[in-house]
Amino acid sequence: MLTVAIVSVVLSVLAILISLRAERHTRRQTELIEQDQEEKKREKAETAEWAPKCEQAVDACVRLYPQTFDARRAYGRVFPLVFDDLNLCRRIESYLIEADLGKNTSRARQIGPDQLRLPQVRQTIDDVLDRVKKFREAEPEYARTLGF
Repeated sequence: MLTVAIVSVVLSVLAILISLRAERHTRRQTELIEQDQEEKKREKAETAEWAPKCEQAVDACVRLYPQTFDARRAYGRVFPLVFDDLNLCRRIESYLIEADLGKNTSRARQIGPDQLRLPQVRQTIDDVLDRVKKFREAEPEYARTLGF
């Protein structure tokens, strides 16, 4: 009889330990799920912030790419006038637009949320918007004729 009581107590203690461990495991899983949900919410907010900026930058590049000017400076393309940094031009063509030099046209690249999170894409977007702003300030008349 005593043996049965001891075995019963030992099994009860084991059951309690197992349930405590299961409870800890469940709590950890819940924390991981909550962290994952917070991360997704943060990524969604960042995408919502960067998507309009990206759209503005791509729109500016697509509009400027085929444009030419014929002024006191001589005939030439507007794109290198606004984006005078060769590295920036390469990044624009790598991340934002697909340029067709033969037809002198360009079109927007498909940029997904994963790409919008890349630092080099964000830097390119910021640089494009900064250069367009400087162009508007330096050449307000010409910027208006181009639709900026």
